[in-house]
Amino acid sequence: MIGELFALMAALAWAVGAVFDRIGLTKIPPLIANTMRSIPAAVFTLIITVLIEGLNPLAEVAVIDVIYIIAGTTLALVIGDYLFLLSLRRLGVSKTMPIVSIYPVFALIGSALFLNEDITFFIIGGIAAIVTGILFISRSRNQNVEEVNSNNKILLIIPVIAALMWGFSQVFFGLALLNTPPLTMTTIRLIYFSVLLVTFNLTVGDRSFYKKYNSYWGKMSTIGGFLSLALGGLFLILGLSYAGVARTSPLTSVTPMFSTILAVIFLKERLDLNICIGTALIILGIILIVF
Repeated sequence: MIGELFALMAALAWAVGAVFDRIGLTKIPPLIANTMRSIPAAVFTLIITVLIEGLNPLAEVAVIDVIYIIAGTTLALVIGDYLFLLSLRRLGVSKTMPIVSIYPVFALIGSALFLNEDITFFIIGGIAAIVTGILFISRSRNQNVEEVNSNNKILLIIPVIAALMWGFSQVFFGLALLNTPPLTMTTIRLIYFSVLLVTFNLTVGDRSFYKKYNSYWGKMSTIGGFLSLALGGLFLILGLSYAGVARTSPLTSVTPMFSTILAVIFLKERLDLNICIGTALIILGIILIVF
């Protein structure tokens, strides 16, 4: 049961982290918020990795595996997380989280295309449930986030693309994990992620981004990143180690349920029937697919 517990802890960490991220995004642009949340997550993961595995695994990673990790991180964290934060800012937590949780669909498609894994009738049924769920969510309205009307519902494509990036990144991470310890891989991807974003901000972005750490919204972004990137990622790896993919993935798919409840309680986002039905269908679809 310990693996299943870690999986649920990962889902909860991602959901709570999304609430803090949403608060921070009130005053901080997504790119800067992504930079700020990545640094403490990278430092924390590096410390954990050194304490558990030492420095040798970091020094022994093959060049091809580093390339896989960088490719996957660019898709998942650089592009995917930026779009995820942008979606949180524009659409809110209760709409964003159910939609981005479709990423296992794209992961399985990527596995079928590049790793020769089969697509079953359960996968087809799961995709149908997920698409239907997104349609229900697209019909809901939320007045507590930036205005979304009938003329700009195309914004819903943002979390879908984020999920696409997250999903296909799993192919590269899967290839890297064939030869690289999970904690070592996580540390490399977070270090690369934070160094890339810091470099970008210091050269062509906001060079004074670090000053925002002292603000209320900066602290919220930092906490959100620590929960989502560091703790959530660590719990996911532990869940996979103890329980395997088949048990861990369905349990982490309950993130939309946690995030929707938290968004209603703490962010005062309005919960309507369309969001409830859509969230339930997306969770059902993911469970069908991963089983």
